[in-house]
Amino acid sequence: MQAKNNIPTRVEQRFSELEQLYRTAPVGLCFVDSGFHYLRINDYLAAIHGYPVEAHLGKTVREILPALAYSVERVLNKVLDSGKELLDVDFAGKQLTDPENDAHWRASYHPVSDDEGRIVGISIVVQDITDLRLKERALDERAQFERIIAELSAMLINLPAEEIDRKIEDGLGLIGRFMDVDRCFINQFSEDQTEFCTTHMWTAIEQPQWPPDGDRQLRGTTGDADRGRAFRPRKRRLHRCAQPPDRSLRAGRPVDPVPR
Repeated sequence: MQAKNNIPTRVEQRFSELEQLYRTAPVGLCFVDSGFHYLRINDYLAAIHGYPVEAHLGKTVREILPALAYSVERVLNKVLDSGKELLDVDFAGKQLTDPENDAHWRASYHPVSDDEGRIVGISIVVQDITDLRLKERALDERAQFERIIAELSAMLINLPAEEIDRKIEDGLGLIGRFMDVDRCFINQFSEDQTEFCTTHMWTAIEQPQWPPDGDRQLRGTTGDADRGRAFRPRKRRLHRCAQPPDRSLRAGRPVDPVPR
């Protein structure tokens, strides 16, 4: 009789432990039935979805996550059909709370069966791995940049004078494509650091030539550069390049400075 009397206590204890886990776990937790309706979800995962817990209950995955519904439902169907768990499935998408940036998640899916062995739902654990992905991307970009620096160093060793401008052009192109920008400059500053002129420029092929009067060397003051202004210098600050007009500044073309 004592064992029977302890049964409700054990059930209540397990239920209390489950509630505590849902409240305090540093990961997203939820349970969906075989029709993919949310029956339980914790605050952590609800916040990732951008809706309160109450808004999830009884709603389907497709209703809450329309943008990810196809991918998530495909995984859920696979778990239902196989009866086996799926671990560490990665997803990427936008959050309602931060629609401008991509977010990354890693989810694991565990089938839940009744006493007769029938699968009645799926328990899901979700980790936000956005910071991990950003760190991995930063490491990859750093490794790529170090390779570019090594390649530039090799390009500029023991060059004959007539090859220097072309190699500088190639180097600016490497940097520009890596940084995903449409232009790269090399600026030469005056001794008093008050003026500068652009000696070399790389421009992506699909971009328009700039400045429009391309047979002139771009000059300005350091104040212009400090303000980040795409300035158009006055006539007195424009100097013709050594190249003839038909070979003036164009995509990837270096500019030969003219002595002042």
